[in-house]
Amino acid sequence: MSVTLGCTAACEAAPRCTTCGLTKAPQGRSVPAAMAGGLCDDGCPGYRQEPRAGHLWSGELVRSREP
Repeated sequence: MSVTLGCTAACEAAPRCTTCGLTKAPQGRSVPAAMAGGLCDDGCPGYRQEPRAGHLWSGELVRSREP
């Protein structure tokens, strides 16, 4: 079963955190080591607050639907 089944563009939301100012990492996804420190994650008190991040990486929805 695809992780993107039934997903919309909102699932790729990557808003800026209002606490630290960094772009929020997708919820429930591992962040590659090369990107660690460059994204807001669970270590920030603002990560789970509004605006909320989606659960997909940017562009993942389109890539999953390519033939």
